[in-house]
Amino acid sequence: MAKKMFVLFCFLCSTTLLAQTQTPGSAPPNTNPTQGPPGALTASAGLDGTQEEQTTLHRRPAASEPAGNEAPVPDGLHPAWLTGAETIPRGMVWVPTGKQWTAREINSCNWCSKPMTFRRAALDKKAIGMWAAALAMTVADIEVLASRPCIHAGTCREGNPVLSPTRTQQYALRLPVLAGAWIGTAWLRKGDQRLHIGGMKHWWILPMLYQATSTAGVAANLAR
Repeated sequence: MAKKMFVLFCFLCSTTLLAQTQTPGSAPPNTNPTQGPPGALTASAGLDGTQEEQTTLHRRPAASEPAGNEAPVPDGLHPAWLTGAETIPRGMVWVPTGKQWTAREINSCNWCSKPMTFRRAALDKKAIGMWAAALAMTVADIEVLASRPCIHAGTCREGNPVLSPTRTQQYALRLPVLAGAWIGTAWLRKGDQRLHIGGMKHWWILPMLYQATSTAGVAANLAR
């Protein structure tokens, strides 16, 4: 009985020591003496019996390589001219840079706006809101000026030497100019959908200038 207890005690002690020496995260031993871990130097025998050092390298993908099914983004696309058949990554547009074209992200520069149709560029909510406000302020400026008694009496004149003080001539000159500016900004804003050319991003500056000048004219006529 004592011998059996001694043998059982020795077995338990050896099992405990073996469990302490092998941790759960330890890697299994390398059973191939000629193969080391990735990137390590391994030795092999040459034809003449000498030891030769070899390096086992595992190639890592470069940062510019695609992951999965994503298309690779080129470092720079600079065609001399565009035909519509050029490959351009999604979310980018062509922007003229000197004598070449460069692919830029949408809305990353003044000429990087998303291409659209001329109708949308001229008649979407943003364009109608901005130009309707400019038209309303222009009409208000003309009417306030024409309603002044001194204009009819000829004792005061229009501050802008290019414009006439009469209502008819004001409408005949200022409304066509405003319509031309509306069409011009829509043309610059639309870009080219077929060639993926970006449009003008800050097109709204021109209608805001019209609003500002007409507002200043209304305020000046009311203050006199």
